[in-house]
Amino acid sequence: MVFVGDMMVGKTRFIKFINEIPYDYIPCVFDNYNLEYTIDNQKVICIFWNTACAEDYDRIRPLSYPNTNVFVLCYALNNPESLQNIYSKWLPEIKAHTQVDIPFIILGMKSDLEYSHEIVNEALKIQMKTKAKDNLVCSTETNYNIRLTMDRALRVALEHYEETSK
Repeated sequence: MVFVGDMMVGKTRFIKFINEIPYDYIPCVFDNYNLEYTIDNQKVICIFWNTACAEDYDRIRPLSYPNTNVFVLCYALNNPESLQNIYSKWLPEIKAHTQVDIPFIILGMKSDLEYSHEIVNEALKIQMKTKAKDNLVCSTETNYNIRLTMDRALRVALEHYEETSK
């Protein structure tokens, strides 16, 4: 499971929240975490990759893309530019560096902050254009939709793994 998106949208906080790691913001270059997670009464080992989003890492960031079963494309609900970058930057980069169509979900983060509901409508349009498997919103501050997001991302990843392992 690879998380991509602009800086400060909440990727690191989400991953650390899921892994129950104390959160002190330190920008990451490439972090990965393993987590045993139960979904549908099945234990799976989930490997999270948190990618660096600064331009300095444009050449090495795609090294984390091989063998990915799902991408989580993240944006901040209070930052419309971060949503547009999913379509204009992150998806083109993923497609340029992967051999097969790897499924992805769109994740609006920071739902506890004030935001325009127009951004959610725009995310739905991007989902339809790009055939994203899902479009969710969450908040690590309030724990809103965290479990739903994990369950959905893992189901998409497991489906992809089963399809490509045949």
